[in-house]
Amino acid sequence: MEYSKKMQLGDDIDTSVIDAMDKELRMLDIFYVVIDKKGDNLFEIIESVEIYKPMYKDKKYLLIGVFSGKSKAVKYILHLLEKYLETGRDMKRAKSYFVLHFS
Repeated sequence: MEYSKKMQLGDDIDTSVIDAMDKELRMLDIFYVVIDKKGDNLFEIIESVEIYKPMYKDKKYLLIGVFSGKSKAVKYILHLLEKYLETGRDMKRAKSYFVLHFS
């Protein structure tokens, strides 16, 4: 998994969570907001206890946010989409925009 240089961390996320991520430790109630560069979805929310399972190993994820609680991850995605829509750009190009923005 690639970390975005512009990755957003929730207010209650500190360096110990980042250290645990680097060690691939599973943490309860910690959710990652990712872009699957090769997948069809614009964003995905994956709990940290899930992301290191074999079914996710071959994914080309770009990690753009880490939050305590799924609702905070959802709010972040809604914020990103609202900001994108304010630009007047076509939603068909949203994924390429976000990949470039966060890479």
